Amino acid sequence: MFPEKVRRRCGDSLRRSLEREFHCLDGVVARAVRIQFLGRSYTYNPARDIKISSTLFRKYSCLDYPGCHICCTGYWCVFQLHRFPAQAGGKVPVVGIQVRVEEQGFNYFGINHQDPKTDCPFYTDNRCGIHSSNPISCMLPLRTFRFRKGVLTIGKSLFGRNWALGCPVKFGTYSSLAEFCEDTLPVFHRFASYLDDLHIPHMGWKIVDLINGAAERRFNTVV
Repeated sequence: MFPEKVRRRCGDSLRRSLEREFHCLDGVVARAVRIQFLGRSYTYNPARDIKISSTLFRKYSCLDYPGCHICCTGYWCVFQLHRFPAQAGGKVPVVGIQVRVEEQGFNYFGINHQDPKTDCPFYTDNRCGIHSSNPISCMLPLRTFRFRKGVLTIGKSLFGRNWALGCPVKFGTYSSLAEFCEDTLPVFHRFASYLDDLHIPHMGWKIVDLINGAAERRFNTVV
């Protein structure tokens, strides 16, 4: 169980959860994009270079750890309206959020996982079933977008401040190019489609191509 003292120290507010939702746009947008929510405005900038880290080739699956819910407890799960799962309706309290992306308005919903009494409709049989609904924060588990000095680096790392949160994942290796592509490319396809939904210029599909190229070179073959 997620310790209450860690929940208080590491849990995110709704605003912080929304910032986490959109932080991966930094370096992924093709030009500067402004997004507004909860009374604040944020600008996300394009990268001059995009790199694929060797850490992206670490193999793992959160579903190999039934019962683990460290990633969601203490945070808000945020959805676009048209991606909001039908099974959540009426089962958990949700908060509506107006998000403005450039000149377009979008409806988002948030589910508060900070409340330890929240009965999450997606958590069944000691497993999280949210992944098919694709909120960004759950779509890209342990995949990282690090944007520094104009360079975006995409890779994988353990969740959060691991000394406090204790992510149980142990990374392994992929046995083949096919295994890597089957595990990785659909995630980044969904991510690029999510960016399409926001109607902003982005490098999501280029990132898919870069990952493909990096994988071919690593495994010394062609898809």
